[in-house]
Parts: sequence; C-alpha cells; structure tokens
Amino acid sequence: MEVDDPDQYEYSQLNGPDAIRLIHLQACKDLEAGIECALKDATLAEYRDDICDHYIAISYVWGDQDDTRTISVDGKRLQITASLDSALRHVRDHRKVLRVWADGVCINQKDVHDRNRQVRLMGDIYSIAQHTIIFLGLSSPQIDSVLQSIASGSQPPVQSEESLGVSSQEIPTRQFETIVEDEILSRPWFTRVWILQELVLSQNPWLQCGSSRVRWHVFCRTVLLSEHCSWRPDSLTVLTHMNDSWAQARRDRESHSKSHSAMLDKKAPGEYLLELVCARRGCSLSDPRDMIYAHLGLVGAETKNMVPIDYEKTVAQLYTSMTDLYAQWIGIWNIIIFAEDEPERRDPSLPSWVVDWSLSK
Repeated sequence: MEVDDPDQYEYSQLNGPDAIRLIHLQACKDLEAGIECALKDATLAEYRDDICDHYIAISYVWGDQDDTRTISVDGKRLQITASLDSALRHVRDHRKVLRVWADGVCINQKDVHDRNRQVRLMGDIYSIAQHTIIFLGLSSPQIDSVLQSIASGSQPPVQSEESLGVSSQEIPTRQFETIVEDEILSRPWFTRVWILQELVLSQNPWLQCGSSRVRWHVFCRTVLLSEHCSWRPDSLTVLTHMNDSWAQARRDRESHSKSHSAMLDKKAPGEYLLELVCARRGCSLSDPRDMIYAHLGLVGAETKNMVPIDYEKTVAQLYTSMTDLYAQWIGIWNIIIFAEDEPERRDPSLPSWVVDWSLSK
C-alpha cells in the first residue's frame, strides 16, 4: 500500500470555468539556489483587463520526463522536469516576486480532469499573458553575444567588395550565421507541436537562452530581413511560417480585425483544424493526442465543440473520430490522401483505415 508523503505538494481543486493557477516565483540572485514559490488560484477575468497586475507565460520543451528536479511550492516538494526547473531559474527576478504560468506546475498532470480543463484554457492563458518567455535552454558566451547584438540593433559586419576571400570582416559574419542557425534555430522548441498556438496567441513574446533574451519580432527581423546574410533556406522555413502567423495575429489584435473570424466563417467546421494538422504533422510531441489538441486554441468555437479536449480518450479513439469526421466530407476512399509516409511507424492500435495524424505525410 502506497503511503502518502506529507511533504509532497498536493493540488487543490479549481473552481470556476476560467480558474487557473499562477506561480508566485520568489526573487533570488543566486542562479544555483533552489526554486521557491507559491501556487495561487486566479481567474483569467482578473487579468484580462487589469492594468496593474499581470503574469508571464513560459513556452518551453518538456524534454526527458524522467529527468526531474524538486522545487518548493508552498513549503512542499514538487517534481518538475529539468527543463522547466532551468527555465524558472533563468526567468526569476533578483528583486521582486514574479507571477508565472507554466503547464508543468500550474496543471496537475496526474489529474486527467484538471488537465482537460486547463488545456482547454491554454489559448486564453497565452493571449492574456503580458509577456511570453520562449525558453530555448542554456546559453553560451557566443549565443549571449549574438542575442545581445540583435537586441541592441547592431548588425554583423558586411563583407565589402574588397574583402574577397578570407578577411577579418567576413569571419564575424560567418560566425553570426553559424551561431544563429546551429545553436539557436536548431533547438527542439522550433519543432514542438504546441509552440504555434503558444506563439501566435502571445501579445509580446521574447526569445531566451540562459539569461539572455530578445523580443521575438526583433530577432525575426534581424534573421529574416538581413540583406547581408545568406541564411540556409532550410533554417528559415519554420521560422518564416511561425513569424508570419504571429505577425498576422498581432495585426488583427491591434486593428481589432475580424479577418480571422471571417476566414473561419467561410470554412466548414473542422476544415481549418485539418489544415493546421496537415501542415504540422511530424512535429515533436510527447503525447500523440496533442497533434490535435495543440491546435484547438486557433480554431473556432464550433470546431472546439466537435473535438473536445479529453485525455481519457485513447489515441486510437481520437484519431478514429478525426478520420471519420473528414471521411464524411471527402469519402472514405479519398482518405488515402492523408496516409502517412512511413506506414511501418504507424501506431499498431489504430484500425487500418484510420490516419496516424502524428506522422508526416
């Protein structure tokens, strides 16, 4: 018989349709000091129009779920992933308490009902947060230098016509490109399935490695619009799509545009979800069900009602219902157009006619 550990943190039940939990992250100057925080209930309504109080949302990669660290929550122990522990250490302020939302702490991952309710709110959680910190992981002196130069608006040296071949001007430019491509854009965050929703819905995202951070739009402007840098096309494909999606959402917010809603109104229920899923099949995920659920914050209410978030459903049940939904539109025999590229990697629990939505097409 398992004995309850009195020193282990126990989640309380949330009340209310928009109730969430926020980490109150204690200030600390020492990066190596353990994480100490409180976990307090709140509602999204409290923060939606509040001009004083706000919170920060963290977007990160879970990483190895067996690699955990212990933090202190209200004086009790809570196990979180090493990647989230690192994010909290680097985000916390040395002077003041920060309010932070991170799924690994703010959602009771062991309670499927709490997980269902909170994941349904994630679109609103990221859109209401004043800032979103995209934490890519640890940094290096080279990455710190690159991010600081981007943040300050300084540019890598431009190769002049006279500096053909190897020159003192050419080397920094090449180093800049190499560091951005091989040490920043190669991070797992850029291929994680949840990041599109978390980014697109964020008001003010920041990119952070270690303790160095830069505004998302400043980073993208430097990388995507620099005329003197010859970036590899494959390095920029994902970044371009992500930034275009975020920029359009930002324009819609600033102009109170209803273009996105109008676009959804022209599509059949579920059609836009299908477009998103098909475009992002093959992204990294720890739970195959998230290939569907991670995009629901971007679709209309009717689609959300058609595909409710329910982690009690098996992968086979969810993928079967998705395949059946689209088969009704295009015919069961035409569903083969969604067949995966590597059928040998299919989930064996799926019926033969059901699409494995997690695999690339």
